Formats: sequence, structure tokens, C-alpha cells
Amino acid sequence: MWSYDDLAELQDNVQSLASDYPFLAAEASELARLIGDAMVDASPADDDEDEGSQNGDGFIVLDDGRYFVSLGREGDFTPGNQPRNGYPDPQMAAYELAGLMAEHRENPDSWMCGEHGPTERDYGPEVDPFLNDEGDGLRPLAGVTYEPGTEVRWDDCTWEVRRDYGELGVWLVIPVDPDAGRDHLVPHELTERADLLSEARGWIADCGLIRGEVADLSDSEVKRIVVSLYEGGWEQFILAYDAGQEQPS
Repeated sequence: MWSYDDLAELQDNVQSLASDYPFLAAEASELARLIGDAMVDASPADDDEDEGSQNGDGFIVLDDGRYFVSLGREGDFTPGNQPRNGYPDPQMAAYELAGLMAEHRENPDSWMCGEHGPTERDYGPEVDPFLNDEGDGLRPLAGVTYEPGTEVRWDDCTWEVRRDYGELGVWLVIPVDPDAGRDHLVPHELTERADLLSEARGWIADCGLIRGEVADLSDSEVKRIVVSLYEGGWEQFILAYDAGQEQPS
């Protein structure tokens, strides 16, 4: 790519050519105009123009498939719930960076680093929507359901909720070692409370609704049976269970 100085020198040469050879003046003038357009694109940035990240900015660093959040290039401040191996999802990291900014009453530029080697890109469009209009507080997350520590079922396994991010999803970890790296951000609709499914299995067994072992049913099969055979379906089953009502035999 030609530099601004190279293009300026070329434009001077073209203009000199027009002076030396008048019969080429029209063509030289058009070429000089085109070179001038290219010089606009190649012009040096003004001194006050953004030249990239600064030390006090917010950073999300992608490393080995995990996302690490900090205020300050050297990790001056990090979220209290950040695992030792980072977050599993960039949306979570963006929200946590916004939370870190709100906590410290700062709203610097945000950057994603490590996606393509040493490069960085502006990540403000992903982080800023989580902040309020003043930029010093977090907007509430819509759709938050679970408390931290709630056991839920996903993919026919039991997981523990580390944090519910509402519309972003639910952060699930294995109960034995939350920092083991086996964690996921899972859409709400793919999860269900473990206690509800356990109660549903018991109700199916007590009613003798199937042949064979209830334990062999998948979670989705359990829900389908309740939806089909429990009066009011799954939602009514939840209401009855949460109200402490005795399930029908």
C-alpha cells in the first residue's frame, strides 16, 4: 500500500508532467485528482484521533478459547467471579467487563484482544449496551430465574448454576469443581430444575404410567409424559410442586 508521502510525490510528478507536456494536461489533471482522492484515505491521523487502546481501557483477552476480563492492560482490576481459566463465552465477558466499569465508576474504551494474533478490535458496541445511560451502572438483565447454586438438568446431566445471565443464558458448572473448565453458557429453554425432574420421575413411577424403569427415561421424555398425562401439564405440575401440594397417586 502506498503511503501518504509516496502519493504526494507521485502527484507532484504528474502535475510536472502536465506542465512539460501540455497535450497531456487533461489526462494528467484527471490522474492528479485520483491521486488526491487516494491521499485522503492515506492521510496521517490527527494527533487527537484514537490511536488504539490505552493502558486504562477495558480489555477482554481471548486465550486458548477462554475470555479474560480486566480494567487496565496489566489486569489492574478483574471481576470477583472470574474463574482462574477465564469465561467460556464472549457475551459473558462483555457483561462482566461492563460490571467492572460500573463498579469502579469508569467508562473507558473496550477492546477484544487475541482473536487474530496480537491484533485488537473495538469492543464497545458489545459492552456499552449493558451500561445505563450515564455509563456508571448496569442495566438489569431480563429473564433471570435461577439463584447461584441451584442444581439444574441439561443434556441429561446435573449441573450447578454459577450465575444466571437471563436472556444471555445460564452459566453452568459441574458441582464438584466449578473451576475445572467444564462450564457452559446454556440457553434457558434447554435447562430445567433438577428437583422438578426428580419429582416428576417419582410421580410417573408411583402412577405406573410406563413399562420399564423410570430411570431409563431421558429428561425430555419425562417432561413429555407429564405434559401429556398431568392435568394442566408441566406448568401446573410446577405450581403444585412449588406450593407443596401432594401429587396425585
